Amino acid sequence: MSTNRKFLVISGPNLNLLGTRKVSIYKDGSLEDIHLGLQKRATELGVLVDCRQFNGEGDIIDCLQAAPGEYEGVIINPGALAH
Repeated sequence: MSTNRKFLVISGPNLNLLGTRKVSIYKDGSLEDIHLGLQKRATELGVLVDCRQFNGEGDIIDCLQAAPGEYEGVIINPGALAH
């Protein structure tokens, strides 16, 4: 199934460390595992996802400002920015 529907998934600071620290709290899956799961589900739904990770707020803002018109929607997991 081909589609033009594309979604942006942004993971914030420190989420690139998932699976490498405090496994008892954060579990043992990596951010790559999460992104692969999202890609698989997106394929099942006939949509595309563009998964990205940034450690700086400015990088997230730059990405969002470049996104209008390219994506149907944006999902943000703010990571450490939510504290």
